Amino acid sequence: MAPSILPAERPAWLPASGPGNVAVPPQEWALTLGQTIRFFQACRKTPAWRALQAERGHITMYDVNEHFVKPWTKGTGNSVALLMTQGSPLTASLMISHSWGESADEFVGCLEMMTSCRQLPLDTPIWFCLLANYQPGGDDGDSGPTVQQQLRLDPFRRVIKSLSAQGAAARGLVVVHTTKAEVYDRLWCVYEIDAAVEAGVEVHGVASAEYMLMGIRDMDSLGVNCQAARCTYSADEDMIRERVRLAGGFERLDARVAALRSAMVEDCYRWFTASAIYAAEAASAEESVQPLIARGWSSQTASTRRSSPTETVPSRVSPLSDGSQPVVRTRTYSSSSSTPQRLRTQTFSRADYSGARMKYPFFVVPIQRLLAMSRLESHEALLEAGDLVEWHETLGNVTFVSHPWLSTDHPDPDGVQLELLQVFLRRCIAGEQEVCPNLQATFYDQFQPLRAREMQAIMHDSYVWIDQCCVPQVRMVAQKQAIDSCPFYVMQSTMFVVLAPPAVHANGEERDIRAWGDRGW
Repeated sequence: MAPSILPAERPAWLPASGPGNVAVPPQEWALTLGQTIRFFQACRKTPAWRALQAERGHITMYDVNEHFVKPWTKGTGNSVALLMTQGSPLTASLMISHSWGESADEFVGCLEMMTSCRQLPLDTPIWFCLLANYQPGGDDGDSGPTVQQQLRLDPFRRVIKSLSAQGAAARGLVVVHTTKAEVYDRLWCVYEIDAAVEAGVEVHGVASAEYMLMGIRDMDSLGVNCQAARCTYSADEDMIRERVRLAGGFERLDARVAALRSAMVEDCYRWFTASAIYAAEAASAEESVQPLIARGWSSQTASTRRSSPTETVPSRVSPLSDGSQPVVRTRTYSSSSSTPQRLRTQTFSRADYSGARMKYPFFVVPIQRLLAMSRLESHEALLEAGDLVEWHETLGNVTFVSHPWLSTDHPDPDGVQLELLQVFLRRCIAGEQEVCPNLQATFYDQFQPLRAREMQAIMHDSYVWIDQCCVPQVRMVAQKQAIDSCPFYVMQSTMFVVLAPPAVHANGEERDIRAWGDRGW
């Protein structure tokens, strides 16, 4: 553990005991997709995470293991998965193959994307080696089991065999692609792909936004050479190489990996195009502004700003330091005839909503006041305290925030969305948040990135509109007037942000970008 980084405080909700990895079959060392995201959210809340981020620029799975997984599980004999499932082990229906050198932020973004584009429920049991294996077993003073003892159980093959036995009910194997490490440099990953294909298990790829933007134009240039992949332990490497040789050799495996990566790129492009089509269909409904933002990846982000009639605004925000991301889509004004048709499907004119009227005052919250909140405060309380500002044309930049509610009594009872929004806004103010072009714009060279300094200028001394703070919560007539005024509020705002990280409503239902897209108003 790096001497400059203090140990991360163990979350109180993480149990200290469980059935033990030695007592549970490897295929049941699983936890749900939602639990995995929750674990990383807990890591990101710690000072240790922020210190690592500042010191190293990005956090790898090696860092997560050393600073979070090992300290939080040491001496229990239980992996994170078995601690979190608490005596009720889950049989994995999906296995994740990844590189330990990858960016943890990009990895979490991929997980969140899977909840949308692959329609994976948050309760999907996943097998993820970092959280499935008991990691501190080889450390001094720990009674184990060691990682090597667990690997002798051949957990990867047993999980793949279990997935094969589940047939169509299984979610398959997902290979995670990020920019900080090449997943195919890890011999375990290519071995898992090979074993899954041989067992008849579906194999899919998922990639971070950064990976796709880096390699989308010329994926073949990345090359595939599985024979050059390595393992940490020489015994593992010898075993895998012999199994690959007996199964037909590395050239055959190279061809499989190349096909997987090509299919992944096609899938990503198709998902994005489908989002654009949805946006075009929604634009025809003039009574609704918010459905103009298309359903797509949950890591898919964008911004809007006041533009000239022909300006195209980029639609992807760089990942936040905590991995989760608010979701925003492009608002583009009337396009020129040279713009490709797929890109034009996302455009609409300010004139389309020229009839929008303000029926209730456009109250906004100063950005610093929002950053000081520990919980979203009500409109009435803020109004009484004199903390709201009534908008006027010379006021300055306003960020309009749309989000799904997580309970009937309060939109964000646990502060999950507020915390994420605050991270985003602080990064903007600090000049650390760049808005990059979306995947579709990259295909057609139609992009104008907003640099970090531009985002900093937009957010400096700006204001935020968010319903709990800016819409009456008690007076129903006034509330309806404010809701009816939303098209006006949106058209006067500089940015439109959709805040929709994967979360669970108080009634147990999932709330993510799909749920946000289904909202009526």
